[in-house]
Amino acid sequence: MKKSSRIIRNVVVVLSILILSLIAFVGIFVEVDGVYENAVPGLNYGMELSGTRELRYLLSTAEEEKEVYVDDEGNIKGFVPETTDSAETDQAEDLISINTTVDEDAGKDAETTDGKVAGYKTEKRVIKANPDEKTLVDFENTKKIIQTRLGKEKEIEYNIRLDTLSNNELILEIPNDEAYVDYVRFMVERKGKFELLDKDTRVVLMDNSYIKEVTAGVGNALNNDGTQRAGYSQVYLLVTLTDEGRETIKNISNEYREQLDEEGNRTNKVITLEIDGVKLLETAFTSEYDNNILQIPLGEPLNTSEDILVLLEQAEIYATVVDTGVLPFEYHLSSDNFIHSPITDDIRNIVLIVFAAVLVVLAVLFVVKFKLNGLYASLLNVGYIALVVLTIKYTSILITVPASLAIIAGVVINMVFMYMYLNRIKNDVTPKEAFKEVFKKVYVAIVPLIIIAIIFTCIGNAVVGSIGTVLFWGILIQLIYSFVAVKGSFVK
Repeated sequence: MKKSSRIIRNVVVVLSILILSLIAFVGIFVEVDGVYENAVPGLNYGMELSGTRELRYLLSTAEEEKEVYVDDEGNIKGFVPETTDSAETDQAEDLISINTTVDEDAGKDAETTDGKVAGYKTEKRVIKANPDEKTLVDFENTKKIIQTRLGKEKEIEYNIRLDTLSNNELILEIPNDEAYVDYVRFMVERKGKFELLDKDTRVVLMDNSYIKEVTAGVGNALNNDGTQRAGYSQVYLLVTLTDEGRETIKNISNEYREQLDEEGNRTNKVITLEIDGVKLLETAFTSEYDNNILQIPLGEPLNTSEDILVLLEQAEIYATVVDTGVLPFEYHLSSDNFIHSPITDDIRNIVLIVFAAVLVVLAVLFVVKFKLNGLYASLLNVGYIALVVLTIKYTSILITVPASLAIIAGVVINMVFMYMYLNRIKNDVTPKEAFKEVFKKVYVAIVPLIIIAIIFTCIGNAVVGSIGTVLFWGILIQLIYSFVAVKGSFVK
């Protein structure tokens, strides 16, 4: 009875390995709009395997004469709107729709005199995208901010070079993936300027200097009367202010509070929130705001998790841009070039064929030495590789040449485990005792490798991180796989 149960158990394991292998190496094809597509994600290759996109940037030379507000010290406090229409700025295109919580006519009676604002004088100035005098410190800060922004997304592999000696050229090398290209361009081409402005006069009321931290989050959606909107959630930009910022927003809330005149008409002034000239919000305060966190609603309230996650991801991009600070310089893209990888598809296929041939040779050696147990162990090794490949695909781990070596390291550990285990069984040690003995020896020996995997995984660099992540998953899968498949197959 025990023998028949073991046979059934092993047949189930073999069939499971075959199914896993088909899913991992071939995929699952489903019909989408009349076309069959693979539902299993592909491998995420790094630059050295997929090719490189080289983005070259030059300092912007744009300049324009504008009428500006100037304080007593000569600092620009905003741009004087030429007309009501010209004061309207771009909205957030496909990323975040504007959230307007006041009537369009609100604030029309803001007190101005001939376009002038009390406390500021106006004058004509030539506004340049970049200053005439550029310091090495500013270039270093530019590079640091870009690296910090890109470092928020650990999956992105990139190289950055900043030439400050000749043509002030910024060069970025990234994997040839349109999603990465769009993300990197957004991070480089947005200065990260946060502004609260008077809607009518366009005077800047608050900027980045009052901000301590910016994050994105999801909270309850509210109705206009402040009650919770059942079944809906709202994505927010959470702006943590400095102490000075808290006092400033408190004063702004009192000045821009909704009020009614004797006839019951609104006379409140309206503020506009913009990031790099993109208008995200228009509102007026209903009461004094005394808090160090601005909770800014983005887009419309949503009631599906898919839509919420999409908008949250977009909000996190804006949060990253503002949180990392304003770029000292403004760049424009001068060229976008594709550089072919020296590792062609033919070379990659040859490597895969060699790897498969080595596995076949090892399988033959296992069969010669351990007979039927060797054949079964070889099948188990294929199942292990299939699990590792599926994990890499679904976790979108970056595959580089070093990460490929980490995959091989995991396969070696698994095969050594199998060999030692079968060898102990062959020497008349019971399968249960052999498993305990081999498991202890192998995992004591690879403790340094486990530590390296954890350290590398925590490092922000995409290439180093991918090595650690692949190695970590390889070891973790082997550990679980040895208990579930190996021990379950041989131990009675």
